[in-house]
Amino acid sequence: MVLHGIAHGVGFAGAWGLSRNIPYKTTVLNGHIDMGAVGIRLVGVLWLLAGLTFVIAAVTAFTNQPTWLRATAIALIASTVLTAFELPEAKIGLALNGVMAVALIAFVTWQRA
Repeated sequence: MVLHGIAHGVGFAGAWGLSRNIPYKTTVLNGHIDMGAVGIRLVGVLWLLAGLTFVIAAVTAFTNQPTWLRATAIALIASTVLTAFELPEAKIGLALNGVMAVALIAFVTWQRA
């Protein structure tokens, strides 16, 4: 989860034009909606917050805090929405979210059995 959270930094860096290696664009939904410079920066902040939520979820899971499941679910939902808006570039992130969601559901099901 920590690595996936760190990977969200790419969305933040791209939206804020912080790297020459990450193309700066102001559009989402494969170029269909132009968010403008301010709008895409807000999207970048959402990327950063989702990434931080993954890191928080990992820490709470590692320390066996009761909130780790909720934090992980929130991070997965936020990340899935963001990656859907950034398709096709974020297809790997969307696939990782799917794998993590299946693992989370399996864990919860196993715990309740």
